[in-house]
Amino acid sequence: MTLRATCHCGAIAPEITAHAPFDTASRCNCSCCIRRGAANITVMVDDLKVVQGHEALGLYTFGTETAQH
Repeated sequence: MTLRATCHCGAIAPEITAHAPFDTASRCNCSCCIRRGAANITVMVDDLKVVQGHEALGLYTFGTETAQH
């Protein structure tokens, strides 16, 4: 299954090839993900392709800048 998403600001759009089952999905506890009800899955790097925003990739911090993604 191919899934497409965007980052928090919308500048980056990754596309992933996900392999079911999604029994490893988890919930992020940051305020942004809680408001959106976002779920996270882990994929192999070969299954990830950035289709928009290569130039915007970098270290992401939010709010208190404690978490670095």
